[in-house]
Amino acid sequence: MNLKHFHHVLICTIFLFTACSKKQTPSPETKTPTTPITDTVVYAAGYVNNSAGNKVATYWKNGTPATVVNSSSPSSLTSIAVSGTDIYVAGFYTAVNGYQVAAVWKNGVVTKLTDSVANCGVNAMTVVGNDVYLTGYISDPSGKTTATFWKNGVETLLDSSPNKSFGQGIAVNGSDIYISGYITNNSGLSLAVYWKNGTVTVLDSSTGSGALVIATSGSDIYAAGYAVNNTPFYLMATIWKNGILQALAGGPSYSYVSGIAVQGNDVYVIGNTYPPTGNTNTALIWKNGKETPLTDGSLYSYANGITLLGSDVYIAGDYLGGNAVYWKNGAPVKLANARSSANSIAVVVQ
Repeated sequence: MNLKHFHHVLICTIFLFTACSKKQTPSPETKTPTTPITDTVVYAAGYVNNSAGNKVATYWKNGTPATVVNSSSPSSLTSIAVSGTDIYVAGFYTAVNGYQVAAVWKNGVVTKLTDSVANCGVNAMTVVGNDVYLTGYISDPSGKTTATFWKNGVETLLDSSPNKSFGQGIAVNGSDIYISGYITNNSGLSLAVYWKNGTVTVLDSSTGSGALVIATSGSDIYAAGYAVNNTPFYLMATIWKNGILQALAGGPSYSYVSGIAVQGNDVYVIGNTYPPTGNTNTALIWKNGKETPLTDGSLYSYANGITLLGSDVYIAGDYLGGNAVYWKNGAPVKLANARSSANSIAVVVQ
């Protein structure tokens, strides 16, 4: 819930020095050590609509698409991570009975996380070494959803209340696991929360809110999503640093945060805004609270995921008439021509 931009190739020249003595005795050739040539690989994950209009789980490597589901039934990817030579993607596929199954794929091989008794899904993933951490939700046949965490396929329920809850974002810092999301109270109001190692902290309990993403830096915890302004009603893109709320946008337009990345003292937040009347959604980025639109607002655009590599910022989303794209430092790179979206992004140097 994805976008960085960077391409750097470094070539080292080998200098050969040859010297001759007065007796014309050749001296040994000396070579300057070479630095390996490096290249940047951009991975994005999301979906592409098929001819029937169903989403097909798809990821792209430097713009080349690959599918992980051999079915015409709906499927989609919400997350991608790369560790060494391994590619992990996560999301859902649809079982034969029509229910969504939460799943993770490693190098194209699927692991089911849930049974097909009700709709379930993965909303976020991170990989640390050989460990795969995911969060999302499971549902029971009555339709109740419960925020859920998986480590290497082992399921842990985060909420034991009779009300609905969702896990939305995940971060790992050392031995600590942070998951953002929201729970609902007895009145059905959503409340932004995060869990640290399973213990919940409520970020906002007043007007309705949701923590859709989370990141950590040192001892600082950044959760972000939205809070509700009631009079007049609108959603505000919001970030909580160590539990303190900062509104990134005001009304009357609606806005929310969909991704976050922290590098040193810089906090990068992406999201989307749309007017209370009209039908144009505009992708945004905030750096340390300063807002910059990614488009001119004339066409729909969505920013869904973000990652950083050095000084380059990569953002996954969709634009240009509903086509999957990523932005590198604000410049869009188109990934598909059909209706599609890139929901998550990862960038590695090889």
